[in-house]
Amino acid sequence: MPQEHWTEDEELLAQVVLGRLSESQRDPLDRHLASCEECRRRVADEQLLAAGVQRAGRDDLKVRLHQRL
Repeated sequence: MPQEHWTEDEELLAQVVLGRLSESQRDPLDRHLASCEECRRRVADEQLLAAGVQRAGRDDLKVRLHQRL
């Protein structure tokens, strides 16, 4: 039977990447990540994307603030 990948649930993946799960919610997912390269790769990719969006938002905010000064 094929292994189920919880990272296929976009909402759950977003909550994990954004740190919005409690420890008890996160534990079973972490156990799965320990044995699933595909899901580890997916989480890492989403974390990079989220970090890029956050940086872009900060950079945009800096530009807008500088324009107002």
